[in-house]
Amino acid sequence: VLVTCLALLLWQGQTTPQVFADAAQALQANRLPEAEAGFREVLRREPNNLGALGISAFYTRQSKPALAIETYQRALRLAPNEPGLLL
Repeated sequence: VLVTCLALLLWQGQTTPQVFADAAQALQANRLPEAEAGFREVLRREPNNLGALGISAFYTRQSKPALAIETYQRALRLAPNEPGLLL
């Protein structure tokens, strides 16, 4: 929770692409709570951000199947022919 609050404070002055990049970097560095908070912030700002909906893979790795399915289905509704989603 503390990581999420601190991250949200950091993102206040950032653009959505910057928040996305920070979240992706956090995911790559295995800072999972920070990554999740970042992708959620992107989705709060842009609910149809297809890249941020890739958080479904994160949820799968975190054994959160309901959230994984929900975000994956949302991404499929937005881009049913997206090759990356169809893998």
